[in-house]
Amino acid sequence: MNPNVSLNLVNPHNSNRSSEANPSPQAMSKLLRSCGISLSSTQLQQLWSYHQLLRAHNPELNLTRIHKFSNMVLKLYADSMMPGQLIELPSPLLDLGSGPGMPGIPLKIAYPHLQVHLAESRQKRAAFLETARERLKLDNLFVIGKIITAGFEQPMAGMISRAVESIEETLDRLRGCLLQEGTAIFMKGPHCDHEIEAAVKRFADTYRLIRNISYRIPQTPHQRRLVVFQRIDQPLFAVRAKAMKRHSVKSIESEQNAIFKNLRKLLSARGIRKQERAILSGGKIVNEALRDFPE
Repeated sequence: MNPNVSLNLVNPHNSNRSSEANPSPQAMSKLLRSCGISLSSTQLQQLWSYHQLLRAHNPELNLTRIHKFSNMVLKLYADSMMPGQLIELPSPLLDLGSGPGMPGIPLKIAYPHLQVHLAESRQKRAAFLETARERLKLDNLFVIGKIITAGFEQPMAGMISRAVESIEETLDRLRGCLLQEGTAIFMKGPHCDHEIEAAVKRFADTYRLIRNISYRIPQTPHQRRLVVFQRIDQPLFAVRAKAMKRHSVKSIESEQNAIFKNLRKLLSARGIRKQERAILSGGKIVNEALRDFPE
């Protein structure tokens, strides 16, 4: 955990009125400290720059419906950073459905050691994330401007999602990229038990529930749940790599090659029956076979 993030709670109610009248990095810092978040001067300036970008582009892009300064700090920035106070965050970390960059950008600011990948398929928002990345000069922050599906195979140690879709749908998306023992972190509302139960039942062989934490955003009535699943099995790219190690690649340059002759026999049903082997062709069926019959 970042040593710059502490847990010294203070009551900001008396200062909320002045912060609304005079939004500033100092007012932002006071609100964050009320949530136990203490940023360095550099981190605070980065967050303030991000806040200004968000305000400037919001009328055009509709990045957030929250406009009041104190609410933006508490419900957007502090809420995004709080998972780092509750659990150890994995790296590289995929922010799935990042939207305007949350929770990924505030987390990256608060925990600069993280490698964070912001996944956002809406191109105007992805362009905004690129602008924020360049403006804030954050190292190891990347933008993925496309939909993440099970076919996405860039290795990730973790994923974090802020109420994008159901837990089941997200876990299914992560089949291609989340590493074995990697964690899927869900920032949910308080009433998500049905989602958890459905995911536990469906993915009993591939994920296990390891954390289910109830918490509240300080100085607000808003209850939250942090739900964490850990992957049990391996992603397809890892299974495929192991298969490639077991079976060497051979070049065939002649139709008289014995291997080629035997393979050609498998083009007929008679050859398949005789050799008790078959050829699989096509990404989908090959990946299914590697998943279901790795031997």
